[in-house]
Amino acid sequence: MAANPLGWGPRDLPKRLLRMIKNDPWRKLFAICCALLVYYVISNKSINNTRSIDVPVEFIMPQGYVSMMPPNTTVNVTFSGNNSFLNHPGEMNHLRMVVEIPELGAANFREYRVSCRRDQLRGLPAFGVQVDGFRPLTLSVKLDKLAVKEVPVIANYNTENELPAEYTVAEAVVTPVNIHISGPESITRDVKKISTEKIPLNDVTESFEFEAQLRPIEFIHTDRNYVRVRMEISKAYESRIMKSVAVRVLKAPDAQDNFKLELLPPHVDVTLRGPRSLLASLKNTSIRPYIDISMLNESGVYTVQVYCWQDDKSFTVEKIYPPRVQIKLSKPGLP
Repeated sequence: MAANPLGWGPRDLPKRLLRMIKNDPWRKLFAICCALLVYYVISNKSINNTRSIDVPVEFIMPQGYVSMMPPNTTVNVTFSGNNSFLNHPGEMNHLRMVVEIPELGAANFREYRVSCRRDQLRGLPAFGVQVDGFRPLTLSVKLDKLAVKEVPVIANYNTENELPAEYTVAEAVVTPVNIHISGPESITRDVKKISTEKIPLNDVTESFEFEAQLRPIEFIHTDRNYVRVRMEISKAYESRIMKSVAVRVLKAPDAQDNFKLELLPPHVDVTLRGPRSLLASLKNTSIRPYIDISMLNESGVYTVQVYCWQDDKSFTVEKIYPPRVQIKLSKPGLP
């Protein structure tokens, strides 16, 4: 059997490893950390790893100007480098591009071209990620002079198929009445009013207050997003003319039986006011205009007042035309 030149066997290995660790442990720990760090960098770095994403663009306008670019403007950017960044959705989603437009002086530019650069990107790590390209390479930024004006606020509501048939909106009071808007001069000058979003009126029978959101207009900013609206609800009354309703004659029992009656005119027009839904279905037979001749007992021509009786007391008589009629009483056989 050959002799072991080292003088130790397999059973001595754990003891020797323990002595090695105990001998200068801090240096060995540092070496292990450095090795792990090198392994991490190498394993997460891939020169051939690339990724392209759409990065949102934020525009910073010079004083007195406003952007007319769509709010969802993006630039497609191609990156390469650190896998841990490029494959991390949270990190990539925080990327944005800030494009600052320089002062334009007295000129009223409507379009300004700017090149896309790495220094415009926000959210990139300091090392490990390269920017390989932009698409497009330049942006054509549309802008206009900033304008501010005061406009009235209009309450937006629809009474059809929402309010009960016998109710209506008597008044809509908006607070504040006017608001300030700002935006591109070319758009702001055509804005005459701001409307609220639709105010719901389903089955409403009483007045109420509502916090209404303002309806947005593209590129227009308002000094507030909501207004208070007082909706005054009342019963829906309207008028209707009942044409050519026959006039009845009210007389004392047997007092005028021996008289001949002539009525001029024999018909009148009656204007009624009441609930809209009920008024539409009303018939001429539901009202009875009449004259009272119970006090007349001699022949002659008389002018008498016309009155009206209606079965439904929810209606009122606004007008009878003509308000007076003539009645001629004469004995049979006499002119």
